[in-house]
Amino acid sequence: MNNKNKIPLKTESGCFACGKDNEIGLRMDLFYLRNEGIVTSEMNLSTDYAGFHGIIHGGIVTTMMDEAMAWSVIIHTGKPAVTMNINVNYLLPVRPESVYIIRSKIIKQNNDNVIVESSVEDSRNKLYAHSEGVFKVLSGANKRFGDYSLFARSVKNGI
Repeated sequence: MNNKNKIPLKTESGCFACGKDNEIGLRMDLFYLRNEGIVTSEMNLSTDYAGFHGIIHGGIVTTMMDEAMAWSVIIHTGKPAVTMNINVNYLLPVRPESVYIIRSKIIKQNNDNVIVESSVEDSRNKLYAHSEGVFKVLSGANKRFGDYSLFARSVKNGI
């Protein structure tokens, strides 16, 4: 894959999902694929995140999709956003020590509400989970959380 297409995303150091400094977190490496307009991450989770009968806990699966969707909204709008609603369909058990690809993309935006979808698949594109979420863009939040607009523009343009 062309490096100008696969743009690494800056992450928050303490975030449970993407923070590199969070010792108990997922430490997701997230990328924006410019040609496809999607956020993606490849994950191989340890048994530390397993629940019933060695299956990765559904909350962890949802967290991975939620994080990818949130970054899709940040890139799309240039502003931070929070999850208002997320609906998840668990189709197959996600197992530890296996590689999964998380993908998310924008479906539509209505003012400050953005609808996003995400999936968890294996390397053969077999679908394990699918979600759709509604995110609220925090319009005045750049003063508090930092300005994401320049970052979003540079990611979209491959700068």
